[in-house]
Amino acid sequence: MRAFLLTVTALVVVGCDSTDPYRRTDVWVPTGSNAANIAAMAANPRDLIQGRSEGRTDTRAAVINLQQLWQGQSKPLPQASVSEGAQ
Repeated sequence: MRAFLLTVTALVVVGCDSTDPYRRTDVWVPTGSNAANIAAMAANPRDLIQGRSEGRTDTRAAVINLQQLWQGQSKPLPQASVSEGAQ
């Protein structure tokens, strides 16, 4: 009985290969078209491979903003307004 179950299990596992969506010929296959579309929309496609530095950073402004945040003195968000046509 044990040999029969092992044989049936092996046949089922081998049969799974034909249902694998990446090996079947009648289903969609990833082609990299999404990455190509993103590269086409980027201003400089090389930025998708390697980023570039920002250049000179203003660390003083960042420190002041962090200190205000830690002290609870952060600026409130501006109020959003709805245009009359959207109502």
